Amino acid sequence: MTSGETVDLAISVAGGLAGDTVAIADGAISLGSCTLDAAGTCTLTAIALPTVGTHLLTATFAGDATRLPSSASTVSRDTTVCSC
Repeated sequence: MTSGETVDLAISVAGGLAGDTVAIADGAISLGSCTLDAAGTCTLTAIALPTVGTHLLTATFAGDATRLPSSASTVSRDTTVCSC
């Protein structure tokens, strides 16, 4: 993908409940959040990775009264400069 190009991120959370919010970040930069549906999935649309290089994306659930916070860094995305 090229720097500035947008992508959609599909997120699936095992044990996630409808209404749970998942935040997505590229290092310390927030890319947004989405709310899980009944199947434990959500999509963050039109995400643009702002810089050239490798990006390690992290999904984080803040926790609630009965569940602990958790996060996962499972997506690595490389961006390049378009030579168009």
